[in-house]
Amino acid sequence: MRHRVKKNSLNMQNDHQGLLIRGLVTDLFLHNKLKTTIKRAKLVKTKAEKLITYSKTHDTVLTIRKLNSFLLNQKASKIIIEELLPKYKDRSSGHVTMTNAGYRAGDAAPVCYLELI
Repeated sequence: MRHRVKKNSLNMQNDHQGLLIRGLVTDLFLHNKLKTTIKRAKLVKTKAEKLITYSKTHDTVLTIRKLNSFLLNQKASKIIIEELLPKYKDRSSGHVTMTNAGYRAGDAAPVCYLELI
C-alpha cells in the first residue's frame, strides 16, 4: 500500500532528475535568482533549504565535503560558506522564496522565481 507516500516525479528517470535538481540548486547559489517551473522549484527549494541548514549546524570541513559532493561547481559551495552563512546565522528557515511569474510562452507552464533572501 502507498498510504501517505508522496512522490515528486518530474516525468523523467531518477538519475536525470537528480542531475537536473543538482544543476538548478547550483545555479541558484551562483546567481541568487532562478526562473523555473513551479514543480521543479518546489524540489529545488527543499534541497537548497536542507543544504543551508546542514551548513549551519555542522563543522566547516564536513560542510565543504557535503556541498562539493552535491553541487556541480565548487564556487557555489564557497559562496554558501563565505557569504550566506553569516547572513543566515539568526534565521532558522525560510532562506529561499518563491514568487509567481505567470506562464511560459512556449507551452503555458506555470513559472516562478526562486530567490535567496
